[in-house]
Amino acid sequence: MAGLWADTPDYYNLAQLNRVWTSLTGTHPEVFTIVAGGRRAGTNVLKAINTGGVPAGVYSGILQKTLTPGSATIIHAFAIKFTNFANVGGEVPFWCVGDPSVWHVGLAMRADHTLVFKLAPTPGYGAGAVLGATTNPVTTGVFYHFSIKLTIHDSAGALSFRLNRNEQLNSGLGLTGLDTRNAGTAAWSRFCFASGKPNGADPIQNPEFVVCDQVVCDDVGPDNNDHPGDCSVFAQLPLTGNGGAADWTPSAGTDHGTLVDEAVANDDTDYLQGVSTGQRETLIYPALPVVLGTPKFVILRPCLKLATAGAQNVLDVVRQGGVNYDGATPQSPTSGSYAYYDFIRQRDPVTAVPWTIGGINGSELGLKVP
Repeated sequence: MAGLWADTPDYYNLAQLNRVWTSLTGTHPEVFTIVAGGRRAGTNVLKAINTGGVPAGVYSGILQKTLTPGSATIIHAFAIKFTNFANVGGEVPFWCVGDPSVWHVGLAMRADHTLVFKLAPTPGYGAGAVLGATTNPVTTGVFYHFSIKLTIHDSAGALSFRLNRNEQLNSGLGLTGLDTRNAGTAAWSRFCFASGKPNGADPIQNPEFVVCDQVVCDDVGPDNNDHPGDCSVFAQLPLTGNGGAADWTPSAGTDHGTLVDEAVANDDTDYLQGVSTGQRETLIYPALPVVLGTPKFVILRPCLKLATAGAQNVLDVVRQGGVNYDGATPQSPTSGSYAYYDFIRQRDPVTAVPWTIGGINGSELGLKVP
């Protein structure tokens, strides 16, 4: 385990937000939306609105993701642009990490637009003791790259915060020997973005911001176990046509790719269905829109449902050079409702070393009924 999750909102809309994220809660979850305006042409962002776009008085929206890490360390990197600083105050956390019962650490903005990490946060409301703070303020209208590496512990906690690859805490050294545990367990399993105003007074709320290009890791294993650097997350959709393995049954016609190439999944409008044990379906994807760089990991994220009652596992497949490389970690789709399921490949199965752009471009990806 190391690479745990990656996302950019180019393949789902607001109505499908809970298929990708675990939950959107709060008194006013409508503060979160998906809009155009990513770092690259034609890409989208998650947006958390604030003043002028929210009801008067108390409000909050909490967009949460739950994962299964292999250690007490979270590494969360993302691109963020602040779009409105009006009424910022109260050091209201807009990012938090915690275990199933408590939130351990939160990130907030101060009135001078510097950033502060705090213990025992309540997303969108408030937080406790200061763990570390930056000295240089951020501004609106530009994308920054944030990379947070945090270890949860009673006394040996650690916190590193890189902004545009440069460490911002403790004169560039990061912080160690911290108490980063807010009761609960010395572990994490969820993080969130939040937008909130804890009472009717202003300025007491977090900034308005947009987020894209998220990468989440832990520090287990030889790959992706530290700050990943400024990454772009590409959401690649299948091309029309058939891959080398085309065993699944199309809902109509014979072109398999055209049935599953929607930017937003259209569910039962058209689809491919795996029926029998051993059936594989691999699809052809466009080449990555970059020629230089080092890929971190590959996620196959199909939108699946179980068509009948009962249980059925599904495996991922990577196909290169006419050879199928079946995955080892199955997923079990839920009966009757569509959801996204992640299959993560840290390394190229052919070379057994980290991916290259050529390796990704030379692969078909798909699924198998085991």
